[in-house]
Amino acid sequence: MLLKHDLVVDAILYTVENGRKWRAPPADFPPRKTFYQRFTAWKLAGVSQRLLDILRDRARLKTGLETVPSAAVSDSQSLRAASTVGRDSRGWDSAKKVQGYKRHIMVNTTELLIMFHVLQRRWMMEWTLTWITSNQFYARDCKFLPSHHKDIIRWAVIRTIIRRLTPQS
Repeated sequence: MLLKHDLVVDAILYTVENGRKWRAPPADFPPRKTFYQRFTAWKLAGVSQRLLDILRDRARLKTGLETVPSAAVSDSQSLRAASTVGRDSRGWDSAKKVQGYKRHIMVNTTELLIMFHVLQRRWMMEWTLTWITSNQFYARDCKFLPSHHKDIIRWAVIRTIIRRLTPQS
């Protein structure tokens, strides 16, 4: 069955934004197996990273900035792991008393995700981390496969950039 990419993208963005489980897509989306397989194939091919890079560059150009950022800020955030996440892929943050993941991100001066990394300055980070966690999928890590973590973050940021680039009606 041939499937339009935009329908798969809509299904992924809807899942990320609303915290829906992969197994419970709305009826107007492709079957779960179909868009999950496409998500996995795109993850392996680096599609979300390329799409994020393109959209981030467009968002920077739209605000009159060069595509290469002049500065970046990084921070980390502890994230509780769901009970379905294997113990071998969890860690313990003793400062925050959290068992799960510690995600490290780097953003540019327009709060757009560049990569995952660590440093001290927090105020710009908090906005980006808030955008990421405002997607219900990321209020708690509900993924069984930790390898999907980075891709889901990219899709959450892609959703935010698309909203910035789309004219408000």
